[in-house]
Amino acid sequence: MNALLDTLGASVTGGLILLMVFGAIMNMQALSYNMQQQMILSELAENLLSGRIIGGISYSGLESYLSKVGAGVPSGIDPIIEATSSSFKFRGQLTTTSSVSTFYILTETAVNSSYPLYVYINDMSNPVLGPFWMATPLNITYYDVNNTAIASPGSNLNSIRSAKFDFNFSFETYRSDIDKRLVRYPTVIWKYFKNLYL
Repeated sequence: MNALLDTLGASVTGGLILLMVFGAIMNMQALSYNMQQQMILSELAENLLSGRIIGGISYSGLESYLSKVGAGVPSGIDPIIEATSSSFKFRGQLTTTSSVSTFYILTETAVNSSYPLYVYINDMSNPVLGPFWMATPLNITYYDVNNTAIASPGSNLNSIRSAKFDFNFSFETYRSDIDKRLVRYPTVIWKYFKNLYL
């Protein structure tokens, strides 16, 4: 009888240890996956903001396009066309010898709970950047020359001198069927439109 109890106790104890080991392995795998996604999101944010080189070709980032706000725009033409919390449309020159272009940065309608971010130049058919998938729509806050937030930027386009862009990139977690959450990578950039001060 003692041998039977010892055998049952050993089986239960061994089973619990095996469950703990398998649980730890699954947790390590999920943690590793989520950390890898965080690194991918970090690289994605860097590519969007600073640009990237693919196959020896250099692609500009969002900061490069935002530095063109008002560049080369004649004094009689408004450099900023549209300013909402999720989109920004402005005029500027890509180079000192090019003609004035229209730039449009916006998040479009959600697809599977993610919002695509695009950058367009001159037309809304061929994006130069995007899509970059975000957990929430792009959030832009506009500021005047005194660094005071503008409550109604759409009706105060001439007062805008800088902006804060909030991005929240996302990936689904390792087991979306069990733990439906998004791995998020929030990023904030401040951009002063120096050409509007000249």
